[in-house]
Amino acid sequence: MDLENEDRFTHPFSPSCGHLYCNCNSCWLSHISESIHAIKLPAACLNADCCGTVSVASAKSLLNSSSLELYEQTIIDALKSKGSLISCPECKKLHFTARSLHISCSCGSSLCSHCSSVNHFPLGCDAFEQYNTYMKKNDFVSVFSTSSETPIISDLVKCPKCCALMQKSEGCNHMRCKCGSEFCYQCGKGWTSAHYGCKAASFTVSKIALVDVFTSNSKSLLVPSLLAMAIAERVNIM
Repeated sequence: MDLENEDRFTHPFSPSCGHLYCNCNSCWLSHISESIHAIKLPAACLNADCCGTVSVASAKSLLNSSSLELYEQTIIDALKSKGSLISCPECKKLHFTARSLHISCSCGSSLCSHCSSVNHFPLGCDAFEQYNTYMKKNDFVSVFSTSSETPIISDLVKCPKCCALMQKSEGCNHMRCKCGSEFCYQCGKGWTSAHYGCKAASFTVSKIALVDVFTSNSKSLLVPSLLAMAIAERVNIM
């Protein structure tokens, strides 16, 4: 592998720790190449008594551009596989995982340091994954979603008594709500047999966003334990 930066190299290379190993590049280039292949990164200082490493910044004076890019990306991949580094799902900025459960990104996102998804407190990572899967399967928007795109459906009606949203998939105009109210799907008036052929102007709601019920309120007002219970109920976690 041709790693050397021939244009920039004028002096013996040393990493940020300052240790000089030899007067030529060959030892360092061979060492970095072996470190990349063995995925032991970042490459350690060749001084046996030093715990320093060859940073990407210091490697600029030694490696050519393509090799430097490979070195940096291999370090990133290695740190990600160890769970030491995560990328923000919104802006892709890299963050070192901390002892804290949550990481605040400069783009405004709050991330889970364990699974690198959005902050899903009070749910654990497994419960969050189950909830997210359920919401996506049913074309609902998760309470934790940061997406500005919201699924829209039409031809819904509101129960005249309790205002619950309902949708007719088939059959006649006879609608029966869980609150006990019975009404005409076409006009919304109380149900009688005369409404079977109702030709009144439709009172359906033309556009409704399919968003989890909690997104209509400020999450800061929610009691975490109640939110966890409600989400668990949706996916039968409990």
